[in-house]
Amino acid sequence: MVKWQVNEAKAKFSELIKKGQEGPQIIVSRNKEVGVLISFEEFQEFQKYKVQLKKPSLLEFVDSLRDVRETQTDIRIPPRKNRKTAARIHDCTLVTRNEKDFLGTKIAILNPFYCS
Repeated sequence: MVKWQVNEAKAKFSELIKKGQEGPQIIVSRNKEVGVLISFEEFQEFQKYKVQLKKPSLLEFVDSLRDVRETQTDIRIPPRKNRKTAARIHDCTLVTRNEKDFLGTKIAILNPFYCS
């Protein structure tokens, strides 16, 4: 990264712009870094990065689901062996790819791996 004094950056602005296409150019005033010139492409990447930082990570998302589950005590996920009974009692659609396990049970099944 090249450092430019403010006066030099003003005097050689066209050159500064060209060099900015090659990599970040640091602007210095009174021995203090006060700005950076970067290419527009780098700026766009930075903007995308900032947006991505605001999105929750998968871990944060799962934690938020746990928070919901802890505050809503009426949500109960039955053990795998009891899901057939729970789906029947609560009149729910069961999402599974193991359709054959539920043949003849009158439970509504949704297979997410089968597209019709």
